[in-house]
Amino acid sequence: NWKCYCNSRQLTMKNPLAGCMHDQAYQALKGYSKNGDNYCKQLLSVLQQRTSLEITYSKGLEKLADKLAKMLTKIKVNYIHSTSLCVSEELKSESDLHRKLGKAIQTEAINPMNRILQDHEKKKKIVDNTVEKAAEAVTSNWRQQLKTKKKLKELTKDHEALFRDTESSFPLASPKSKKKFLKNLEKSAIKLAKEDEDYYKKNLTACETRVKWEQALENGHQSSLSCNSMRHLLIYSCAFKIKHLRPSKV
Repeated sequence: NWKCYCNSRQLTMKNPLAGCMHDQAYQALKGYSKNGDNYCKQLLSVLQQRTSLEITYSKGLEKLADKLAKMLTKIKVNYIHSTSLCVSEELKSESDLHRKLGKAIQTEAINPMNRILQDHEKKKKIVDNTVEKAAEAVTSNWRQQLKTKKKLKELTKDHEALFRDTESSFPLASPKSKKKFLKNLEKSAIKLAKEDEDYYKKNLTACETRVKWEQALENGHQSSLSCNSMRHLLIYSCAFKIKHLRPSKV
């Protein structure tokens, strides 16, 4: 029956967390996901540097345009003045383009990537905590099983010794002694049955906690896959937007 199956199943009492394929798959996916996060962080750093360079370059062009415009106030209006004015306006136009590009990269790529990474980090913490608590429940139950199994083994040994002693002494014992033997044997049997029932319940709990742990791993697996998919789409979207961010000059 089920009770006998549970008892026999736990005879070796191996660590229930050891060698679990669910856990191995989950840990492997976590490593893959971590590599993806690291790549995104490195990409984010590059984009931030690109934004900083665009803004700095924009400011540099603006300063040159202002410097040239100031110089034009000191010369006569002629073809040199007109040509220099065109150069100044071109510098201002370029400055405006690079400033807009820097801000666009910040808005269209950096900010969304930051939000996604922060959201993924929160989700991973929730999933990891859930998996960790479920694993702790499995381990805690496993320790209780070990303790109960040891106690049950000792009680069984004592009960068998008491039974043999009663069996050998009973024929020659007085009625009073016989009554005492039977009473002690009954107490021992009740105690043994109670401990056996407790061990059985812990085995049932072990099955339940194991299922919850594996379900937590499965949920974590699906969550990681979802995060990885979102990250891939984000990188593709950012690359596409950056490629088409620079506006054309009229």
